[in-house]
Amino acid sequence: INSVTIELPDSLLKKLNGLLPEGIYLPSNPSGGLSKKALSDMLVYSANSDHTLIIGDLGQNSETEILIERFFEEFKGWTTIANDTVELIGNVPNKILQRGKVNIVLNYKQLQKLMTKAKYKSAITSNLSLNGLSEILIELTNEYDISIVTYYLDKCIYSYKGEVGVAEISEDYNHIATKTATWIMQNPGKIFPALSSA
Repeated sequence: INSVTIELPDSLLKKLNGLLPEGIYLPSNPSGGLSKKALSDMLVYSANSDHTLIIGDLGQNSETEILIERFFEEFKGWTTIANDTVELIGNVPNKILQRGKVNIVLNYKQLQKLMTKAKYKSAITSNLSLNGLSEILIELTNEYDISIVTYYLDKCIYSYKGEVGVAEISEDYNHIATKTATWIMQNPGKIFPALSSA
């Protein structure tokens, strides 16, 4: 990666006490999360980047939720999301799925919740076999231009455009989100091989 832009709520400026001077501090709301005023800057930085990673820990407040929804409505480039960002899109999952170009790194409960809210035709239950989940992910990623990375039965399972892979790696969502974002950024025309390499 040539350069990285780190966007943070300006509520962290004092807390970090100069530890991240290269960070870009965007307007925050009273609860400390990013405010709606951050949208224009987020869109500019993402438009000038090859890939956007929203790692999470954004805070569960309605203003940040609206900000993330608006971001996905206006920005069309490849974006990786993880952790509580997945929950912030939970009220508009169909918009995100239909938008496409999203790499979603999430735990199994988040996957179940997301697909339930999206009213997806195949149920993701807790008694699925690994093959059963694979079939649903193949179906899901064939229908939408998204990639999914999750954990089930102590395995990392990932899928894109009807292909599915399984890996035995530790369950670290931040690490996986960062690695998959990097590989997708470097290989935008080869998403599944990028996921496999990550």
